[in-house]
Amino acid sequence: TIEHEGYPTISYVWEYIKKQKHLLFRKKIFELDEVNITGYGFNELKHELPAKVDQIGSSWIDFHQPQTTADALGKSGILFVQRSQMGGGSPTIRGFEANRVLIVVDGIRMNNAIFRGGHLQNIIRNDVQFIDHIDIISGPSSVYFGSDAMGGVMHIQTIDPPMLSGEKGVIKGKVMARWGGANLEKTIHAQLGFAKKKWRFLTGFTFSHYDDLRQGSWIKSSGDSLWRRNVYVERINNKDSVIVNPDPYIQKLSGYYQYNILQKISYTSNKGIQHKLNIQFSNSSNVNRYDRLTELTSDTLPRFAEWYYGPETRVLAGYNITLPKSKWFDQSEISFSYQYFAESRHSRKLQKKPMLNQNEQVHMARFAVDFWKKIQHHRLQFGLEGIYNYVQSTSFYKDIVSLDETPAPTRYPGGGSHYYTAGLYLTDNWKLTNHLFLQVGGRVGFTGLNASFTDTTFFPFPYTSTSFNHVTGSGNIGLSVHRNWLNHFTFMLSTGFRSPNVDDLGKVFDSRVGSIIVPNINLKPEYTFNAELGFEFKIAKQALIQVNGFGSYAYGLMQVMPFLYNGLDSIMYNGEMSQVTALQNASYGWIAGASAQFIWYPVSFFYISGSVNYTWGIVRDSADWMPLDHIPPIYGRSAVGVRFAKISAEMYVLFNAKKPVSLYNPYGEDNIKYATPQGMPGWATLNIKTSFDVHPKLSIQLGIENILNQQYRIFSSGISSPGISVFMTINSRF
Repeated sequence: TIEHEGYPTISYVWEYIKKQKHLLFRKKIFELDEVNITGYGFNELKHELPAKVDQIGSSWIDFHQPQTTADALGKSGILFVQRSQMGGGSPTIRGFEANRVLIVVDGIRMNNAIFRGGHLQNIIRNDVQFIDHIDIISGPSSVYFGSDAMGGVMHIQTIDPPMLSGEKGVIKGKVMARWGGANLEKTIHAQLGFAKKKWRFLTGFTFSHYDDLRQGSWIKSSGDSLWRRNVYVERINNKDSVIVNPDPYIQKLSGYYQYNILQKISYTSNKGIQHKLNIQFSNSSNVNRYDRLTELTSDTLPRFAEWYYGPETRVLAGYNITLPKSKWFDQSEISFSYQYFAESRHSRKLQKKPMLNQNEQVHMARFAVDFWKKIQHHRLQFGLEGIYNYVQSTSFYKDIVSLDETPAPTRYPGGGSHYYTAGLYLTDNWKLTNHLFLQVGGRVGFTGLNASFTDTTFFPFPYTSTSFNHVTGSGNIGLSVHRNWLNHFTFMLSTGFRSPNVDDLGKVFDSRVGSIIVPNINLKPEYTFNAELGFEFKIAKQALIQVNGFGSYAYGLMQVMPFLYNGLDSIMYNGEMSQVTALQNASYGWIAGASAQFIWYPVSFFYISGSVNYTWGIVRDSADWMPLDHIPPIYGRSAVGVRFAKISAEMYVLFNAKKPVSLYNPYGEDNIKYATPQGMPGWATLNIKTSFDVHPKLSIQLGIENILNQQYRIFSSGISSPGISVFMTINSRF
């Protein structure tokens, strides 16, 4: 009998063991034992933390083989993910989305100065094949992370080079190929790492190509579907031609490709000082904004001939120094990073020759120092951080026939924008008893912005430049009780904030046809105050139940609302009379919700699991209460599975409740025009995943998703989800 925590207990006859060259053990998908959390920078034991922290681990990713990081988050049952096109994904945590939740990669914040407040698709630029695990911190986390962490944090930890074992060098690698799905995915991935004495290296590459996405054809309600792709536009003989789609279930012009590169180098000196270099590169093809391409005019013709994002480029270069233990601190880390983001938007209306091209480049530099020190029963963590963003924005119209270029309004201030933040934080994890832990923390900082409107030809602003400086602060206090009879109880009060960025202050943008967002120089930071309770019950090593509830009061919220521009409530923009709106700190609201998760192992090789999430939110402007936007319907996941030595299988259901039109926000980003007149119908999909270890170094994963071929859309999404999808993955490790 062989036992190990986190693995099913396995018994073999001795005669069988003698005949085997290898014995394989498969980890449980969810370990019921202690979990180390790295989301806060240093390793933490989960039971000592008052916040709700979930982890999507490497074993879960290896087994389920999600196509993208957005798929990994959405199919976990922990987060809700919206989509405007196939090449994207916008996660929501507790009713907060886009620039109100924070993406962190290897300790480096990904949110930059132009992260917008609608639906943000950037999570997909992180390659899921490079991910070791994702820590999902729910609730305000501004004490550790500063601005944007109002709803929570997704901290992505990428894979590291292999560890040295003994005196000899170590070489490890992986080759993966995946095919299938409703978008005929073709992915190849390779990584190679080695360690020898003081040096460790890792190189990785992934390329993924996706054809146009096929949606399901089974519709629960009677009648035809609003989401069929009946026509699309092609440029034939220098003329826009509206083509009848021979298969309306194929969502034409939704395909794209993407490639990612990862390079890590680590060196440890004789004095124990560790140096780490982390380089990441991501790039894509053009990605069509599918929801915009499906919009029709009053005479049922496509509004746009073209609307696409140009290749999205992301470069990250990070350098970390980890110092050995000294009398002043037990652990410390000094980090420098630089990120470069390039994105563009290109749109042209049907039968029109001018194409609007808007290009943005963001340079983002960060410096941070973090320490922790244990003093008797106190574990102190201290840090400071400084971040600088420079945004360049250019724009022009290009005649697609003559190729002549003329000036066009820039998306952000044409003279460039400087955005900078700094913060200082201190936390104390106080071990009151062996079973009682108290966490107290606070952060102070400031945010500044300078922007220059060099060209006011298109909009005669009453100013040519703007700037602001805001002092910010946040705090938290939490209690964690960990006992056999209680298992785990948590209570936490916390605050979060988000400072206005370049996208908030300097953007001129048509959020929908007939409506325009203009700059508002009087914006201030928005805040949230949160209270939450959590319970976790373990029944021996067989079952785990988690229940969390929270309530948040958000104030100074930046909501898109009607606005006056030079005394006018409507102006001409891009050839159309448009209602003037602007972001304003005129709103406050309440958000509350609850989540529950469980997993049960009746026997060591069989489990049953499930999760459900509910969020409710309302907001008040100067006039009345209304539903808060970005609030998902009830959603979750349930599964049954088996784990044997060489074979694993899971059947699971993903589900969303309906979202009636009465709960949509009339001014926000809920995208009622992409739903049905009654709102977004509820749905549930049946899925199966299997894994076979045909050799100790070779495994095959097979899966079928949306087995019933249901046609459905996720709330607020502008593209239908995949129909029935068959996947096959081959993994080879050495």
